[in-house]
Amino acid sequence: MLPFVGFQLGDAQAREGARIYNETCIYCHGAPGKDPGDIGKGLNPEPPYLPDTIANWSAAQIFWIVKNGVKMTGMAAFGASHKDEELWKVVAFVQKLPKMTPQQYEEMTKAPAAPGQPAQ
Repeated sequence: MLPFVGFQLGDAQAREGARIYNETCIYCHGAPGKDPGDIGKGLNPEPPYLPDTIANWSAAQIFWIVKNGVKMTGMAAFGASHKDEELWKVVAFVQKLPKMTPQQYEEMTKAPAAPGQPAQ
């Protein structure tokens, strides 16, 4: 059973998930217009490029993978360091990756402007 039955995975959650993804996941999985970092390039087995593969998994499967990791790979278990609600936000975001352009990725991961300040 999913811990957030009835939890809506909408655009607001996806935007927050984009921030988490950009801080933790991009180094291994890359993103639209972004190659993985040296860490991801050196892992064996190679981490999947999520825009090409994420559609193969349901939201529940993605949540489980992100929360528990995958043994014998470089996929870390983020359940110990992130709340379930944060992990669901990552799920909401990664499900948008297959149709996302590099420009949309940049926009989603851009830090919001402080009140009275221009956007970054």
